[in-house]
Amino acid sequence: MATMPPSPTMIGNSDEAHVDFNYQLGTSYEYDGLKASPGHKFYMLQVKVSSDKPVQTSLDWFWMEYKVNETDSVQVRQPFTTYMFKYPTMVIGPGTGAARGGLLFELPDKLADGYPKPCYYMPLEEQQGQYKVYDKVYGKVEDVQ
Repeated sequence: MATMPPSPTMIGNSDEAHVDFNYQLGTSYEYDGLKASPGHKFYMLQVKVSSDKPVQTSLDWFWMEYKVNETDSVQVRQPFTTYMFKYPTMVIGPGTGAARGGLLFELPDKLADGYPKPCYYMPLEEQQGQYKVYDKVYGKVEDVQ
């Protein structure tokens, strides 16, 4: 009896998009007439997001992970508004260029070391289009121009 060769194992998913998320972070207790709540401050992110395959992007993809104390569980906060220039809703990928914008978060004033962590992700069941982002993408501090 002939032995069948094993089927090739697919590495990754053929519909998987790889996202590059860069940011610059600033903080302030006040922004454009808004004052942060007592014990909090504004974390302002300038972002640039690109992809190797066409995927949807919008403000809904961004969130900030944070802890106040090392022993706390990770908390998540979404931006409550955009600042400087609005983050677009569009398709990013080859031929469309990167999406850029400014996001404003209000978080506790004092955070555990290593926080906040800007994150880019939307649950798979909420993603639109042929290509998907399967894993959380943590931003890298780099130029966003």
